[in-house]
Amino acid sequence: TTHKGIHWSVGQLIIDEGSSIDVTGQGQIGSGTSRHGGSHGGAGGQRASDETFGDFEYPVAFGISRSGYSRGGGVVRINADELRLDGAIIADGQKSAVRYGGASGGSVWLTVGELSGGGRITANGGPGGINNYGSGGGGGRIAVHYQLNDGFSIDNVQALGGASTSSSSEDGGAGSIYFKNTTDGTSTLRF
Repeated sequence: TTHKGIHWSVGQLIIDEGSSIDVTGQGQIGSGTSRHGGSHGGAGGQRASDETFGDFEYPVAFGISRSGYSRGGGVVRINADELRLDGAIIADGQKSAVRYGGASGGSVWLTVGELSGGGRITANGGPGGINNYGSGGGGGRIAVHYQLNDGFSIDNVQALGGASTSSSSEDGGAGSIYFKNTTDGTSTLRF
């Protein structure tokens, strides 16, 4: 099974409104028929919190699934002197195609000189499957390292857990969002 990630090192990268880098469902696929959500930055629904994995500061792990009916989010790694993000960077986990657990979000790691724009970044867990049965996947991990932030809001970044589809299943746990100003060393970590 092939897992897909994207890695760019460029001077200037512009992602226009309506455009996206999307690696949703390009991570790991499970096997079997588990109702549990896949874990990553957050625990999958019905999974233990110590099952989370990956590095919040330097995320490079693929999202995972606990069943053979969904895939976790892929990986996006960007090094750029300047990134203007008015569109989207998406590394979400998939919803289960049938009645099993959703997959976890993947990883987004940006290292940029100047960051701007009003777009969004997501590494959300996928919801549980149809027929009111599955738990949600855990959120993935997003890290943004920048020298200058020219108006890009951390509020436009999500690593949410996927929703459950029944009262007997559970939502996925929130993943991690990390913003670091490499000029002065200050940082913010959100779950």
